Amino acid sequence: MERRRHRASVQRGISGHKTVVMVNLKGGASKTTATYLVGATVGRVRGGNVLAQDNNENQGTLGDLAMPASHDLTATDLLNNIDRFAVPSNSPELMNYMRPQGENRFHVLASQNKASNQQVIDGAAFVQLHSMLRQFYHLIIVDTGNAATASTWQAAVEIADEIVLVALNKKDSTKKLAATVDILVAQGLEEKLSRGILILSEPARKARKNSDEYRASEENREQTIEHFKHYVREVVVVPYDEALNGSRIVYENLAPATQRAYLAATAAIIDGL
Repeated sequence: MERRRHRASVQRGISGHKTVVMVNLKGGASKTTATYLVGATVGRVRGGNVLAQDNNENQGTLGDLAMPASHDLTATDLLNNIDRFAVPSNSPELMNYMRPQGENRFHVLASQNKASNQQVIDGAAFVQLHSMLRQFYHLIIVDTGNAATASTWQAAVEIADEIVLVALNKKDSTKKLAATVDILVAQGLEEKLSRGILILSEPARKARKNSDEYRASEENREQTIEHFKHYVREVVVVPYDEALNGSRIVYENLAPATQRAYLAATAAIIDGL
């Protein structure tokens, strides 16, 4: 019954285009994994025109986790040719820049594919890209970088219809997330944040019960849920899954508990739109 309820939420109608943005200023907080798996869950359960976009201010890794395409074009290449899509008849060419994800039934737009410490796409360029892409996709899920001062990050949270917090159940990850929330609140985005959720992922297998490691993990999870429930509608805990340790995500390899957790998270996200 719970699975049916979650599927019904994911499949319900959404009025107009919506953009969901994943945030945590800590690198390695599983934002990219969450971006991909929410996109895959929407694609599998709902279908339709769904895009996961890497908006890292430097080099993002969403394209690395995704199924490869017959090209290595990125958001930078699309931006350089964006004028082509001012003409509706050229819309089929958009697929030349996207990476279709097979049975996951969504597309990935990768960030620049060369290591760089310099911002290539700025906030204005992101807004320009988003304005074009929203004409072709009814839902865009944006993976963000790790700098609140980056104009791309600022543009993404301003554009977002819903902000989703993402963290690992580790002190450094949840502490950085608290700082991220403070920044969002200071920018007047508390109401928008309140429509979102927190996806809290376990970083490793559960330690032996009653061990110091086990107690520390349990305590951090409880404290995290208690703290962030005042900012978001719901907290969804995702179990550790060895299938997510590889260089590429294969949905079919996920444990059933992981698939159920991401179905619950995706349902909660859609409920906030």
